[in-house]
Formats: sequence, C-alpha cells, structure tokens
Amino acid sequence: MNKYICKIKNQEDLYFTITDNNLAVDIKNKKEWYTSNLLCDKHYIMILLPALNELYHDEMINIAQKLISGDYEGLEQYGLTQEMINDKESLDEKIKIMKDYLKNNKE
Repeated sequence: MNKYICKIKNQEDLYFTITDNNLAVDIKNKKEWYTSNLLCDKHYIMILLPALNELYHDEMINIAQKLISGDYEGLEQYGLTQEMINDKESLDEKIKIMKDYLKNNKE
C-alpha cells in the first residue's frame, strides 16, 4: 500500500493523506474536491489519475485530449490556471503524463 501526503498550492493550510486502498472510495464521495485541483501538479495527476480513470474514464479522456491539443477552455474547473499554462516546463510535464495516459487507455 502506498500512502501520499499532499498539499494543494492554492490552499494554504490544507494537507491531506491518500492511500491506495481507499482512494477510489474517497474520490467517489468528494469528486469535485479532488478534480478541482487535478491539473495543479504533475505528482497529484500521477497519484489520482488511475483511480479517476476507473471511476470517470470518459471525463479523464476528455481532459487529457484537451490539454494535449492546447484547448485549455474549461480546464480551469480542473485547476489549470493561466500561470500554469505560461509555465512551459511544468505544462510540458503534465502534457507528457496525459499523452502516456491516453496511450495506455485507448478505448
């Protein structure tokens, strides 16, 4: 079992833990809370994407396709900000993660 301690950048005092064995159940109960910051950090994406894919496959495919294509409209609801778009290095890392995700999750 993996256990992760997470910190969301835009929420000053919020730290939380995630474990593999309860992640899908927790996400199902708090989907908006988890997805509203999905694109804020490459590590957060890597931790959450497998469980989110299991629960919300079509939505995750759509997010990945939009990010890869450069169509950022609507991705702010998943935590993508203009500052993140302007940070080319970080954005490229997130795009790479999503490309790998799409490659491994073709329908």
